[in-house]
Amino acid sequence: MDGDAFFRSTAKVAKSAKIRAEKQGASQGKRGAKSTRAQNGGRAKHAKRVKDKDDDDFEAGAVFDDDVVDVPLSDESDDEPESAAEKRVRMARELVARFEAEEADDADDRDFDGDAVAQRLKQDLQAQRGVLRRTLAPKLLGQTVEEDSVITTLGHRLPLTCVVLASDGETFATGSKDGSIIKWNRYAGLKLHHWKRKRKGDSHHGHTGQVRCLALSSDQQYLASAGTEALIHVWNYDTGAHVKQFRGHRGPINGLAFRLNTLQLFSASEDRTIKVWGLAEMTYIETLYGHQEGVAAVDVLHRERAVSCGGRDNSVRLWKIVEESQLVFATKNSASMDCVAMISEIHYVAGDQNGSLLLWDMNRKKPCYTLRNAHGDGSWICSVAAVPYSDLIASGGTDGIIRLWQVIDKLKGLKLVMQIEAPGYVNALKFAADGALLVAALGKEHRLGRWDVLGEAKNQCKVYDLQALLSRPDDSSDNDDMADN
Repeated sequence: MDGDAFFRSTAKVAKSAKIRAEKQGASQGKRGAKSTRAQNGGRAKHAKRVKDKDDDDFEAGAVFDDDVVDVPLSDESDDEPESAAEKRVRMARELVARFEAEEADDADDRDFDGDAVAQRLKQDLQAQRGVLRRTLAPKLLGQTVEEDSVITTLGHRLPLTCVVLASDGETFATGSKDGSIIKWNRYAGLKLHHWKRKRKGDSHHGHTGQVRCLALSSDQQYLASAGTEALIHVWNYDTGAHVKQFRGHRGPINGLAFRLNTLQLFSASEDRTIKVWGLAEMTYIETLYGHQEGVAAVDVLHRERAVSCGGRDNSVRLWKIVEESQLVFATKNSASMDCVAMISEIHYVAGDQNGSLLLWDMNRKKPCYTLRNAHGDGSWICSVAAVPYSDLIASGGTDGIIRLWQVIDKLKGLKLVMQIEAPGYVNALKFAADGALLVAALGKEHRLGRWDVLGEAKNQCKVYDLQALLSRPDDSSDNDDMADN
């Protein structure tokens, strides 16, 4: 009996399972039919919309494939974006064409030579690399500057300490111990703008102490000035408006220099540091440490390499900004080095209080050449200047004479080519980029102190025009290349 109950239970379970399966199948069938009807209905609606759209397009005059007429495209439609290689080729052709035109215009008394274009391209490349050597000094050998070509300006009450020359050669600016800055017209010697010293109660911007250094950007946009109050003032060179004031140095600032064709500014101070500023963003960038005494001067050309002299620490340092390193050059027999100027990216000249001129190469720790008593016994070297990438440099001292020198190839020596009378301390010298102008800031006292006063001297600035002398024919050899790093 129990067995019969077992079989009856099993049969009942099986029957229930069969009923559930039949119901599930019927439900899925209904859903499938509904889905099929929905799909068919959707296709029908889509077909109707397409038909309606075609009818509308036909009524609106739409153009179909059979009605398309082939119209030739213009040349502009075929132009594709210029690739980088194609752009370089185009610019090279334009540059060569411009050089050919310039060389042809200059060839008045000679036949046009295609090699002149190649030489011009080579010179431009060397200038960009900082290894070009232009031969200028032999043209000045035995020449004298005519008094009629000298412009003299008087406007400062106290000795002049610094001078800058605009890149176009039209204007220049001078700074003085009286705390003022004056912008001058180069041709007539007229005042164009006067930044006066700021005294107690004055509302205008200005220096409260001595102005010791100036720097002018290559685009003539900004004039930077600094001095004994340890502040850097930035002025608009055209309008004279005050733009910015930088703080950071803890001692008098003795030197300023703009990197060529940039707004990167270097400042050298008695606090033994050199600071780098970015005038494009009007911000401080970094500080360079290394000098053991106050830094007397700083100079820079195209590369991010600055050279400075450390005064009484008897050293010259070359700062490699990108590499974050410095090269130290020192001599045991030198006195305080007060001035330095870059001849090229790897060569520079410095002057000391013993009256020596020293030529340096960044690949040698010791001077390549030293000329002692360059301005006579007992005369300090107060200032030096160089025509960038050339063989011409100038030096000024306490003897009232500006001396122009030729740098012998490979820094083997210095040859005196010209002397110019300049009574007083020659506190600053500045060449034009092509050497056609030389500007000198003169005073009764040294720019950094009052160790001696020359009563017969005048606080004045002189502009010497060397263009006519440099334009005369020269039989010197072709340009030589300076060894690159």
